[in-house]
Amino acid sequence: MDELLEKIEVIRKKHEFLTFLIESEDVLHCGIVQNINKRFITFYSLDKVPSGEMTELFYSYGDKWWWESGMLLPIDCYIGRDFDVFQQSLTILPKKALSVDPIGPTYSIANQYLKRVKKRRIDLVS
Repeated sequence: MDELLEKIEVIRKKHEFLTFLIESEDVLHCGIVQNINKRFITFYSLDKVPSGEMTELFYSYGDKWWWESGMLLPIDCYIGRDFDVFQQSLTILPKKALSVDPIGPTYSIANQYLKRVKKRRIDLVS
């Protein structure tokens, strides 16, 4: 398990936007998390992306999303229609199937609503 964690850290230094999900010692998922909630994790799995040009495109979109968006939006919303080519790689896992918490960045739409700034109304009386 320690060797696996070391490999994950080496990969994450190069591609910080990737998240690793460990179901068991034999099953490891890698990709970009679209949304995480109490019961499920929805992510774009790198394993399901065809190799070659598509993998490079996936990495470039992930890099763009990571450095430009500030993770305020899910990657598919930030990149837009261009990211639809990766729709077949969208995977949903039950959270209880994971043996370890996700390693890497996660995104939760529910947390974005909690961070919303409350507007205040100020009236000036003369």
